[in-house]
Amino acid sequence: MYQIVAALMATLLLLTQAASTGRIANLRDYTRAMVTMAEALEVIESSTASNIYLLNSVRGDALTRHDIIRDRLSAVRAFFVDQGTSEAARLADATLASLDDLRVELAAAEPNEAAASEAVTHLRAQCAACHDAYREGDSRSGYRFKR
Repeated sequence: MYQIVAALMATLLLLTQAASTGRIANLRDYTRAMVTMAEALEVIESSTASNIYLLNSVRGDALTRHDIIRDRLSAVRAFFVDQGTSEAARLADATLASLDDLRVELAAAEPNEAAASEAVTHLRAQCAACHDAYREGDSRSGYRFKR
């Protein structure tokens, strides 16, 4: 019971953070959105790779994290459009499509761990394509846009 309450509290916190960030106005907001998405994707990935994936509560939490990623990625896409970076917006569209495929797997009436894990792998590949094209630096020195 404690685990369910803790998971619900964590989910509410993440939803509040996602809802409160709104539109991305600057690089600080952009960085915050990227960190939020990365954290949510880590939870989804660990859920789909675990032997408890079949539990509805685990898949429900993964769906909540999915929705947070979708919200933030949509804001990132709008940021790219505002910046006049049409290729980055196209990459965001491809990533949103991969995210939609993941949602289908997470919401399936009969969960399939392998299909969900494959959808996560494909989503990560989409993320990496954009990062390769537009990001430089590392976690130690900090990330920044390629110019």
